[in-house]
Parts: sequence; C-alpha cells; structure tokens
Amino acid sequence: MEEKMALMKLLLFLTVTIHLSSAACNRPSHLQFRYTENTDGETAEALLDGEQFVYYEKSNETVIPTTEWMKKIENNDLVHWGRLTNKLKDGLQSARELVGTAVSSSNRNEGDHRVELMYGCKLDKGIESGYWKFGKYFLSLNLKAGAWTAENNESEPIKQKMEKEGNVQKAFLLNQCILWLQKYMDCKSNNKTDVKDPRE
Repeated sequence: MEEKMALMKLLLFLTVTIHLSSAACNRPSHLQFRYTENTDGETAEALLDGEQFVYYEKSNETVIPTTEWMKKIENNDLVHWGRLTNKLKDGLQSARELVGTAVSSSNRNEGDHRVELMYGCKLDKGIESGYWKFGKYFLSLNLKAGAWTAENNESEPIKQKMEKEGNVQKAFLLNQCILWLQKYMDCKSNNKTDVKDPRE
C-alpha cells in the first residue's frame, strides 16, 4: 500500500513538473529594439521579454551589454556582436530620418521633439509576428504576406515611406529577428553563448 502511495505521489509530482516546464517553454517571448532621440541625445536599447540586455549611447559610440549572458556573447561571438552593434547604430539613423517625415506630415516644426522608434518580433506558440511603432504612428507587419498595415490615418505617410524605403526593416523582421529571438532565449535560459544562427 505504501509503495502505491509513493508511486502515485511520484506520478503526481512528475505530471505537475512536466506541465509547469512545458508551460514555461510555451509562453510568448518577444525581442524589441527601442530608439530614442531628444534634446538630451540619442540612445538605443534591445530588450528580451521586456528586460534590457544591451544599450547604446550615441554620445560615446559604445554598445554596453547589461546582462551576464549578453556579456558572454560579446566576448565569444564577435560576428554576432558586430551585427547587433550595427543594428543599434543603423536604427538611430532611421529614427533621425523619420523625425523629418513625422514633423513635416504633422506640420509641427517648432519646439522640442522627443521621438521613440520601436520594432520587434514575437514568438507565441509557434506563431511569429512583427511590429513597428514610431511615436503615435503604428504599423504592423504581416510576416506571411510581408505587407505593412497602418493602424490609423496618421500612420499612412510613414507606411508609404516604409513601403518605399523600409525593405531593410522588413527583411530584418521577416528573417533575422525571429532567429535572434530564438538565439537570445536559448542563451538566456541555458547560459549558452555558442548558439549560432543558421544564416550567420
């Protein structure tokens, strides 16, 4: 009788453990890049599930890893570190260019302009999605069709600009973003640094 009770407790424990483990693996994860430009300067950061893991400040031209797992990538995967650094620097340039488009489309040429550009991708139960947000302008990207959708009328000029010039962003969201998200999730959860992207 005691053996049956012990076996039932073990089975119950294993069932709960497996359920909790699979729930943790199936939770949505997202990779986000955020760029800010204002009178104090320009900054860029990357976040995994809302946690900053790298930071770039234009004034000192330095990319700073802010988590232990990203510090290991910085030291052990120089090719990827270079690509991430370029992504952050190029994003600031894009934000700067979009300021002009947004200011001219809203007829606001005076005063301080604080601009925040965000984009990223999400993996939720095997479903991949991408998004792009610039201040009040929000565009979503259908990853299957590769088409931008403006969420409001004010976003139309930005959408048109992205359709003409946003191929780099679209390519990143359609391809690399999900690969990087998977790489970072693995590095963070397993404390690995040797995970290579298939296309890198």
